[in-house]
Amino acid sequence: MIEIDRTLQNPRRIESFNEDDFMKAVMEEIDKRLKRSLFKEKDTKIELLTNKVKEKETLAYELQKENSDLNKGLTQKQAEIEKISRQCWRSSTRNARYGYCAAIDIGSSYSGYAFSAYDGYTKEPTKINTTTWCGRQLLTLKAPTAVLLDSSQEFVAFGYDAENKYSELLADEEHEDYHYFHSFKMLLYERQIAKGTKLQSQFVHSQQSNITWWCQRGRTIQQSIAWLKANLDTEIQLIGDIWLFVWIGTCNLTSIDKNTRYISLSSFDNTEIIQQITQGYKEIINLLAKYPNCRVTFLETPFYSIINWNTKQHHKDPSVFSEQEHSLEQQVIALNKEVKAINTSLHSHSPDFNYDLYRTSKYKSSKHKGSRKQRVFNIALY
Repeated sequence: MIEIDRTLQNPRRIESFNEDDFMKAVMEEIDKRLKRSLFKEKDTKIELLTNKVKEKETLAYELQKENSDLNKGLTQKQAEIEKISRQCWRSSTRNARYGYCAAIDIGSSYSGYAFSAYDGYTKEPTKINTTTWCGRQLLTLKAPTAVLLDSSQEFVAFGYDAENKYSELLADEEHEDYHYFHSFKMLLYERQIAKGTKLQSQFVHSQQSNITWWCQRGRTIQQSIAWLKANLDTEIQLIGDIWLFVWIGTCNLTSIDKNTRYISLSSFDNTEIIQQITQGYKEIINLLAKYPNCRVTFLETPFYSIINWNTKQHHKDPSVFSEQEHSLEQQVIALNKEVKAINTSLHSHSPDFNYDLYRTSKYKSSKHKGSRKQRVFNIALY
């Protein structure tokens, strides 16, 4: 059945028409419908956002519950591990009846110890006892790896006490009858020790007792930078402001075969290898830049003989390295030139280690009358 609007069947005559009132009514109707549409759209968006929030809350609750379950499981596992650990402890100590378990760490530069009592461990396994060492106006958990023995090789002092006692003996020139060992760990393990370690064993003056040595055999500039990044901040906190002396030697210029122990030139490209080393030196300068009271000096590299070394390693024909030896000499000269420039920019300078190696000798030449001078480096002194 079709409904028909009766007003359309019996239209009434409009007595009067006001255009302004008509336009006003139309605009009001349009505004009303537009607002209704906007409100409906906002309600729809609010409903969608509300549903999403509820979904997120549900997911968060599920994750929180899962995390809680995992924590409970982890706590149970830790309790089981602790129980098994205690059982192992009791089993290992039941017959021996040990009251304490101790550990000693002899480090390259610093050493320390820690211990745990059996009775305390059974109640609180994480309770570990150690000691604090007093020295250099600091309290530290480790002491320098230094031992002082008397003339009978009997123990006198260790750590900071050994350093202080030996400094006093040096100042009073009474150190001759004592034996002082410092940073000796690597000497126990390595057949070939670092040149820095050899230098350290030669100091005799009281002023040199304040030097801290960080030596490693074969350390390249890249390894030195990595070590400084990992340890510099801690060392400065322990020692205080430092003047860092960097001596890489020829570790970047030469390489060693671990099987035969023969050394050879790392690269014949003098420019590239020198740039690589000097770039590393500049990186070290940047590392120390954040410590305004610290300074750095780069030590020059002395001449080194590939032939001399390989002869000592019983190479069948060391003369095959003659060309490499000549190139190494040129690289050392170029490197030391760059080192001088860098030190000058830092208002510092390096000793000339080649001074004691250098000598001249006269020889007769068949092409020239009389004698001529020949430059010779006595590598045996190195």
